[in-house]
Amino acid sequence: MNTRARLLPGWPVETWLFLSGSVLALAVAPIASELASRTFWIGILATGVAFAGLPHGALDPWIAYRAGVWRHAPDFVVFNLAYLLLACALALLWWTFPALALALFLAYATWHFSADWRDTLDVGWRLVAGIGLIALPAVFHEARVNEVFSVLAGSGGQSITAAMAWAGPAVIGGYALATVAAIRRAPRVGLELATIALLAFALPPLAYFAVYFCLLHSSRHLRHHVTAGEAGERRLAAMIAIAYTIVTLLLAAILWYAIGANAAIDEALLRVVFIGLAALTVPHMALTLYLEHRGEGDFTADTPP
Repeated sequence: MNTRARLLPGWPVETWLFLSGSVLALAVAPIASELASRTFWIGILATGVAFAGLPHGALDPWIAYRAGVWRHAPDFVVFNLAYLLLACALALLWWTFPALALALFLAYATWHFSADWRDTLDVGWRLVAGIGLIALPAVFHEARVNEVFSVLAGSGGQSITAAMAWAGPAVIGGYALATVAAIRRAPRVGLELATIALLAFALPPLAYFAVYFCLLHSSRHLRHHVTAGEAGERRLAAMIAIAYTIVTLLLAAILWYAIGANAAIDEALLRVVFIGLAALTVPHMALTLYLEHRGEGDFTADTPP
């Protein structure tokens, strides 16, 4: 990997970005929690996802091209149509059966996010860490998570929150064991997991997710794929990421208009962010699994311990 993408003592740049951002978030959180409304936190999450989260998924056409999934214009059209159809299928499922869609989103998000440590943790510990990453906010802040899930999935969302909170002791115990296993295997990963647990405890759930998703998960994916190519390829990757991010934001605006007509601003924005993420994660994860099946690897292939 390009050594310029790392900082001393040899850890990847996204680890340092995440740790420094976490320190800042923890310092600001006590004041912000007292003064800021839920609308503020939703706005922070939406902004972070738009400018830091979406670009990592917007690289998928370029990643697919480099992997040989498409090479010519007809294949490119087919790739984009398949991507869009998968995303629309999840959005339609959420529209029809929101509780089921939310449960599925949490399940595949657990698997997808656990891949951040694929090359340093065994699959069992990764899944335990992924479960904790998703469930810890409900364990520590049940009422706040319940508010969010109620907006996203009504009474079904409340049941999901209650189940996650009920499993709290097992979630905390398993996550602690996974963190210890990570420290013994790779100190950097142990520090990342410990920081995630601290953020889940100290931050409002939406702020917690924004810090993790934007500063660690998205930046790890971007770092790996952008630094994997030559200089000319990196410029092309940046152009593709920008173009697809703009298109995604335009589609989000359409979804906002469709949802926002009969909903409060904060509730409409919350649905746009989470339904949009859930919908885009399906084709994004499908591409990731396809590349893994072919032995192409994913975002942690060259991450040091």
